[in-house]
This record gives sequence, C-alpha cells and structure tokens, in this order.
Amino acid sequence: MLFGKKRPVKHVVGNHELTTLSRDQLAEIIGEKNIYYSFDLNGYHHVILGIYRNSKDELFKIDEEQIIWLKKNLNKTKLPTLVYCHYPLDNQNIESNYYFSERPDKAFIKNKEEVRSIMESSKKVLAVFNGHLHFFNQENIDGIIYVTVPSFTENNGKNKPIAEYLEVEMEANKIEISVNKLA
Repeated sequence: MLFGKKRPVKHVVGNHELTTLSRDQLAEIIGEKNIYYSFDLNGYHHVILGIYRNSKDELFKIDEEQIIWLKKNLNKTKLPTLVYCHYPLDNQNIESNYYFSERPDKAFIKNKEEVRSIMESSKKVLAVFNGHLHFFNQENIDGIIYVTVPSFTENNGKNKPIAEYLEVEMEANKIEISVNKLA
C-alpha cells in the first residue's frame, strides 16, 4: 500500500528488462497477455505501450502488430485516455542530458511520429508519460501533454539520489503536474 491506500499496480516494460527476458516472459511476470495492454480506471482509459526490436543493433520501436492494436483500442474507448511508454514519444531537447546527448539514437522510439499521429487523430489522448531519459520534461504537442518522469534514484551530482517524483492531479480533462522532492 502506498500512503495508506490500496492502489492497483501496473507495469511498463523498459529496455533493461528486455536485456535478459523475452516479451512473453515479461508478460507472464506482469500478469498480462502482452507487454502492451489497456484498462479503464476512475473514468480514464489507460494504454501501456511495449517497446520492440529484432536485434540489439536495431532501435526500439512500437511494432506493426501493436500499431494496429493501438488504433483499434483508441477507436473503441469513449473515455479520455492516458498513455504510458518507457521511451519518450515527444521531441524534447536532450543536449543537457549527460548520457543521451552523445547517444541521441538511443533516446527516442524509432517510429514516434507514427505513434503520435495515431494518438492525435483519436482526439482522446490527454497525456503521455515516459521514463528512460531520467530527467523531468513536459511539453505540449498538438494538444497532448508529454511528460518524462524523473528517475527517483538519479544521481544529484553528489552521489545521492535526486529523490524527485511526480504528482499528477486530474479532474475531468484537466491535468496538473508537479515535480516534488522527497524531504
């Protein structure tokens, strides 16, 4: 339980998990048919996207099977939707990111424009949350809020965790996001 309240736990698979486990193994571990799935909760539709690549030399992407599923999934729901993906789908500047500034090809999903186009055309997606880049970022692209969640354990430069987390307040289609620091 988190802060004394029982909350559902859902998982977004990232690149490190796929280093030693297959997508099928991970789906079994998280209790889903696939590493991409959706569910409805508290008046919102939630879509979790799974990353894919054929080999370590290839960039991660959202595969064609999942692209077809995403279109159908968004078409079926009437609820405002939140999307979660390990890799960012936005266009954030990574020049100040000490790791990804020198490895921009490893920062983003290969077919992010295609995925964004599907979300934009659905007119249902309110926000997209991702991790991977470790540092907070928020931007609005064509009416959708894209948020990179800060890594709680990221080094603060003094060999201590940065201890930042997001707080998301939602009411109807209004979203307020704040970055907080653990005291």
